[in-house]
Amino acid sequence: MDNYRQLQRTCEQQATLAASPEARLALKEMAEEYSQVADCQERQHPKTTTEPGGSS
Repeated sequence: MDNYRQLQRTCEQQATLAASPEARLALKEMAEEYSQVADCQERQHPKTTTEPGGSS
């Protein structure tokens, strides 16, 4: 899941650096796709958090 978030951030960063509008748009679309995949996976496999006392 974190890999998709990293890919999303990378695409967003590259979109800000892209020279052509077409490349910028494609990178933004890719970032959105990665975001949606990460969201879906997070809903299917939510992370469990444990509090510092041993209880969750």
